[in-house]
Amino acid sequence: MTVDITGRHIEITEPIRKFATDRIERLRPIVDEVIEVHLILSVEKHKRHVAELNIKTKHSFHHGTEESTDMYTSIAAV
Repeated sequence: MTVDITGRHIEITEPIRKFATDRIERLRPIVDEVIEVHLILSVEKHKRHVAELNIKTKHSFHHGTEESTDMYTSIAAV
């Protein structure tokens, strides 16, 4: 499984990367045969923190988006 984390208008610090990676690892028993995970983190005006998650599996593709005022909350919710 490859994990790619992209930041838009935000620097991906090591604590954010570790938190996101730990959360993504929790998906392994739920989603079978995960091939690729792409997490896009962005900060927009008025403190909107958006986390988008794209998961490519052997048989399907999953997409999720979550928005909040805290990046860690957005990552956990997506």
